[in-house]
Formats: sequence, structure tokens, C-alpha cells
Amino acid sequence: MSTMRYRVAVDVGGTFTDVVLTDGKGARLVAIKVPTTPSNRADGVMNGIQAVAEAAGIRLDAIEEVVHGSTTGTNALIERTGARVGLLVTAGFRDLLEIGRVMRPKEGLYDFTVDRPPPLVPRRLCLEAVERVDAAGTVLTPLDEASVEAAAAAFAAAGVEAVAICFLFSFLNPAHERRAAEILAARLPGLPLSLSCEVSPEYREYERANTTVMNAYLAPVMRKYLARLQDRIRQEAGGARLSIIQANGGSTSAEHAKRLAVTTVNSGPGGGVVAAAFYG
Repeated sequence: MSTMRYRVAVDVGGTFTDVVLTDGKGARLVAIKVPTTPSNRADGVMNGIQAVAEAAGIRLDAIEEVVHGSTTGTNALIERTGARVGLLVTAGFRDLLEIGRVMRPKEGLYDFTVDRPPPLVPRRLCLEAVERVDAAGTVLTPLDEASVEAAAAAFAAAGVEAVAICFLFSFLNPAHERRAAEILAARLPGLPLSLSCEVSPEYREYERANTTVMNAYLAPVMRKYLARLQDRIRQEAGGARLSIIQANGGSTSAEHAKRLAVTTVNSGPGGGVVAAAFYG
């Protein structure tokens, strides 16, 4: 029996799912295109993997790794079908997403009928925590845990499905964000939490908050999808490892992609650019 191990690359598009199989030596290439299954994209992915394995004349348990690029996160952003997100910010910065960079879209610079898209979090779900860290990372105002408890209660009442936390200068001193996350996790068990100090530990508050909110918006969607896909691969393809393409063209584990879902946005084009650079 052959001990050759194979790798499969999958890119899920809105209409078709493309699947490519190669052997461990890179000497064999088999490509298949199958319809995407929008109601459960994992079905289309497994249909493609089964089809490409059959075309190559191999068993599914001969597949060592499935490398997956997906439009799942991108589509959720475009179609606005992500989670209901709550945002917790430093007191006084509730309008962070609304104000943004105070710039109009360049396409409508002189057209007053054009406006920016609404934020992913409505203002009523942008709540404040009393705390303050300065530009050197020094604590000016200790975290008022009661304000976080109050926010947790409000989020629970509003039925949020994920929470983003973005405090001033948390990329220099993340202590307040981490403590707020502990409080929220205790009050809202199982709810996905996105911390800006982990998602985007960089300066510029609007960009960091927006990226963290996007991660929270996509996390439940990606968790559900990847969990389904992992179960199918485990049941049907044995010990195949599932790797997820990121927007930078690199790959990461499925568990990492569930936690930092925003890194998968535009992963399909990102992986394609890298492949084109290597293979022409």
C-alpha cells in the first residue's frame, strides 16, 4: 500500500468551490470545481475534497492537510450578516466608531446624498467603562469594575452575541482590557470576547477599535463554520490537518482563525496572490 501523503487546497467562492490536490513531491496536480453550498459551505468543501480524491484515485485518509481559503468572513461583512456586537470603550469615547476619521467617502466628497456606511455596532450598544491609561501606558484612572458589571448586564439584556473591548492605549498597557474581559466572561459565559490588545495592538484608536469590532462581528460566524468543517474532516478524512489561509497569504490553525476571525477576510485573494508569485 502506498504511503504517499497528499495536500488539498480549497477556495470557497460565492458560486463555485475550487479544490486542488497535490502529492508530497509536488509532481502531481489534480483540480476540481464543485458548486458552493451557501446554506452550509462545509458541505461544498467536503464534496470537492471527495471529488478530487476520487479523480486522483486516492482514499480520503491519504490526505495529510487541507489548506482552506474562504469568503465566509468577507461575505458576512458585505452582506451584514455577522453577529450582534457590543462594544466596551473608555469612558468619554462612546462615539469612536461614529466619528471615525471625520472624513467623507472620496466617491461622495461633494455629494451630500452620500454618507459613510453605518458602523457594525449601533451607538446604543457602545458602552463605557470608567478607566484611563495615558500615552506612556501609565494608569491615570483605575478600572472601575462596577462600570464593567453594568455594561455586562446591559449587553445581556440586549442579546449581544459577541463583545469587543477597546480601551485607550491598551496596546501599551493591556491590564484593564484583560480584567474587563475576565468580568465579562464571568457574567456572559461562552460569549466570544475580542480584545484590541490581542486583535490589533497598534496605535490609532479608530482603526484599532474598528478592527476589533470586525473580529467580534465575524467570530461567531467563523466558529460555527469551522467547527462544522472540522467535524466533517475528522469523520471523513481521518487525521487531516485543517489550515486556514489569512489575508496576508500565510496560513494558520483553525483554532487561531476562530479566535482572530478578522485575519481571514479576503483570504481567498490573498492566498491566490501568493500562489501566483510562487507558481506563475
